[in-house]
Amino acid sequence: MLIYRYPASEKRIMFDIVVGGSIGLGMGAYWWYGLHMPKVEKKDAFYAELKAKKHLEDN
Repeated sequence: MLIYRYPASEKRIMFDIVVGGSIGLGMGAYWWYGLHMPKVEKKDAFYAELKAKKHLEDN
């Protein structure tokens, strides 16, 4: 029975792709949920407050 074994270079390529993808996804999630979303929520809260003030002034 013949068993095909991956050469070391193919294993290294797969390792690099998996590790690179994992680090990229992890850092992307950190940026999105750790840095981007808090800024967006702060901005949205500011504009919601501004809209409420304007609505009260108009009435």
